Amino acid sequence: MFGARIVVENSFGLTQTLWIFNAFKTQMKVELQSVGNLYLAAVLLINCYTCLRGNQIGSRFAMRPPSLLEYLQVDRVSSDFESSTL
Repeated sequence: MFGARIVVENSFGLTQTLWIFNAFKTQMKVELQSVGNLYLAAVLLINCYTCLRGNQIGSRFAMRPPSLLEYLQVDRVSSDFESSTL
């Protein structure tokens, strides 16, 4: 179980590595920035990145990531948009 914990902690490190603004504690000021929204946007982009390239967690547990279209559910979103504009 310890190995699984390390792999999951590496996913937080990946978020900070690819989206460096999340790593600077001095720049993340709750009163001046929308810290939660910035982090959620970074996680969404990391998930898209994982769909395209895979990651260590999926390799560790022998799971393949969904395609980017599956993850974002593009077909459903576009059909919902078309029906709401009519």
